[in-house]
Amino acid sequence: GMRFAFRQARAGRVVMCVDSTDLLNKRHLDYSHNNSGGSGKDSDKNDLWLTAYPLDCEDELSFDSIVVYHSPQLLSDADQDKIHHAVIITYGNGVPTSLSARNSFLQKYQQQQHSSSISNENIIQVSVVDVPCISQLPKQLVVYLKEYKPQWIVFADVCKQGASMPLNGMALQLQNEGLLSDVRWKIVGASATYNPLGTSLTFLNANDVRSTLLSII
Repeated sequence: GMRFAFRQARAGRVVMCVDSTDLLNKRHLDYSHNNSGGSGKDSDKNDLWLTAYPLDCEDELSFDSIVVYHSPQLLSDADQDKIHHAVIITYGNGVPTSLSARNSFLQKYQQQQHSSSISNENIIQVSVVDVPCISQLPKQLVVYLKEYKPQWIVFADVCKQGASMPLNGMALQLQNEGLLSDVRWKIVGASATYNPLGTSLTFLNANDVRSTLLSII
């Protein structure tokens, strides 16, 4: 979307881009289920956040685009009737945080299935949706939710808990569109406290995202 943003700016549109210091040097996804950035071992260095530079420079993300990270489970055709969909909507450094939360959630959910506390007849798929433009409701998000019809949605906002979270307004617009009427949903944000310089301790936390999803399922 950066190339599209530059092109819009050159055409006279005012575009504001907010970077995330947590993403500047990120290469790996933390699957250690905490907020400490992993154990520091070589096994943590999975390069899962690295992506190839697009070969087609005409292939741009517009302000109405979203990026969907589909659930990783491999399912057979016979399983399709058992699937229940959950979606985590986020942006910025909330994307790798939500991907880590999804991995942790699926592991915990599978453990609960094995202990027979959850029916094996149900399969939950969790997709993470990145909404790069947070100043408006992306048209692709509306289309995606209408087609995908999730039963649960978590809005994982990287801003501190409160009225200033951008996803608050997005959730309100989706509610007014009637897209949340039959959905169980919650919003989770970062800790409502001062962020000490040089630490990610008060950032949006993967454990909080996972716990929020578990609380509505």
